Parts: sequence; structure tokens; C-alpha cells
Amino acid sequence: MFLEGIFKKLFRLASENYIEILIIIGSIFVIFLVYLYFARYQIKDNKKYFKLIISFFAIALIMFGLGIFLVEKKIPTINIVLIEIITLDVFLALAVFALSGEKKEAHKITIQDISILGLMAGLAFALRFFGFPIFVGSFSFLKLEFSGIIYIIVLLWYGFRSAVLVSLVTNILRVILQVSLFQVTVIFGVDQLLNFISSLAYLVPAAILFYRYDRSQEPNGIKLLIANIIGAVFATVFMVLWNYFVNLPYIYNMSLPFKDVLIYFGSFNLIKWGSVTILIALLWKKFYNLRGNINT
Repeated sequence: MFLEGIFKKLFRLASENYIEILIIIGSIFVIFLVYLYFARYQIKDNKKYFKLIISFFAIALIMFGLGIFLVEKKIPTINIVLIEIITLDVFLALAVFALSGEKKEAHKITIQDISILGLMAGLAFALRFFGFPIFVGSFSFLKLEFSGIIYIIVLLWYGFRSAVLVSLVTNILRVILQVSLFQVTVIFGVDQLLNFISSLAYLVPAAILFYRYDRSQEPNGIKLLIANIIGAVFATVFMVLWNYFVNLPYIYNMSLPFKDVLIYFGSFNLIKWGSVTILIALLWKKFYNLRGNINT
């Protein structure tokens, strides 16, 4: 009787909110495709296959349960889409982060590597200081900076885990600086958290395309450019949706038309991540060769 009641409830929700249910199922299907992608590299080890299957059903159950909860609470459809996008972004980042450590050919981090990663985090932190506004007036706080270049270079040098770590350390340093200067945002650390998540959105496509990348060989420049273009679009879409539905109305109590959010935040992030993509396309080979000079 208990299971019968659950199925009746789900059927009622599905019949009344079929669009939202399709969105939830679509998100789970995307995760399933990601698992298939990674499963290709786990085919020789049945234990890893078992871990992948268990983890897939776990995350699918969590996402389905979260989606049903949102539908029951009458959350607007576009908000459900936004939450699913954020969940997928975080999941993809965590999936690459976790599975990248299972490769046998993974690079062993040495003391010298740790020193270099610390230096890269410092450079990314310094680049944040050289940001400059591209709008005047109320949106002058949107500053163009190029710390994303460092994250991509670290990804090519040491992998996704190290790139995430450098981005995290950079934003933690920003939080510490804000505390020391008493320039704390409305919700403590929210700007740095948002910067960290948008950086993940930009890094994930490159991390997926270069999952099997042998760092002893020179990376494919065309593949890197495609990955960064996808990342720039992904990060821009995410930032527009997040600012319109969450950041501006709920954190900063600002009500802006979607057109204004798209014009200011969309164009800003497209310029920001597009500029990073262009600079990486021009400079990545020099940075890649620089690592060999550092290690000699």
C-alpha cells in the first residue's frame, strides 16, 4: 500500500507537471551519458564498473528526489532549470575531479610541483587585482580580469584537480583579504563562491576533453580552443541565469529586467571568458613549454 501511494503521487505530479518532470529526467540522462563516457576507460576493471553503477544510481536518486521536492513546492519551471544546471555543473566537476585520480599514469605531485602550484595561485590572486571595469555607473563592479588563464595552464600542466585547487585557494585568499580590509559582501564570501563556480563551469569542458591527455605530449591546440569556447558559453549562460534568478533579487535585493541582466552580465561574462579563451589560444604553447624550463 505504501509503494502504491508513492506511485500514485508520482503519477499525479507527472500528469500535472510533465514539463518539469521531463527536465528532471533529461538532467539524469545527461549524467548517464557522462558516466558512459568515463566507463569507456574503466572497462578492464569490474570493481570500477560497480562503483560507477552505484554512484550513478545514487546521484540519479538524489537529483530525482530534489526535482520532485521542487515540483511539489510549486517552484517556477525556469528556477528548476537553473537548479538542474547548477547541479550538473557541480556534478561534472566532481566527476572529473574524482575519476581523474584513478588513472594509472597520473602525475605524482612532488615538492617542486607544490611550490609551482602555490606560485600559480599567487599569480591568479595577483591578476584579480589588475581587473578593470568595462561598464560605468551602477555596473562598474563588473571587472575584467584574466585569472582564468592560470587555471587552464594548471589544468594542462597538472590536471583538473590541481586547477580546481588553485582556483579555490585564489578565492579563499580573496575572502581573507576582504576580512582584513572589512570589505565583506552582503552574504559573506558569496562573490568568491560565485567566481569559483563560474571558473568550474569554464574548466569542465576542457577537463572532459583532456581526460585521457598524456601530459608528456603537447596538447591539441584545436581541441583546447573548442573546449574553451564551450566553457566560455557555459559560464556566460550560468552567470546570466544565476544573477537574474538568485544573486540580484535574493542577495542584493535588486530587481532588473531580464533584458538588462542579459545585456550587462551576459556581455560582461562573454567578454571576460572570451578574452581568456583568445589569450589562451595565443599563449598556451609558450606556457606549456615554460613548464619544461621550470622543471629542468
